[in-house]
Amino acid sequence: MSSGDADSTVKTETNPDEDVKPIEPVEDNTTLGKYWKAVKENVSDFTGWTYLLQYVEQENKLDDAREAYDAFFQHYAYCYGYWKKQADMEKRHGFTDKAIAL
Repeated sequence: MSSGDADSTVKTETNPDEDVKPIEPVEDNTTLGKYWKAVKENVSDFTGWTYLLQYVEQENKLDDAREAYDAFFQHYAYCYGYWKKQADMEKRHGFTDKAIAL
């Protein structure tokens, strides 16, 4: 690990004592990887984004969902329904303050 790698670690909300590298979109043959590949190849593919967001919500993995929603909102910031979905997911996982901030 180079000295630059140490600077790229972040604390997670679920475990603030744990250093982790920022999550990179999955690039493999998993279902999640396939959805990420589709939206990376064509960021204007709204249907691809909806499939990705539906999948991460269904899997109920907060870190994957946060990553997907953050990337989605960089392209579709005015989609109120998806802001609400992310806030609801944050609330279900006990992050009420994060849900309110959204």
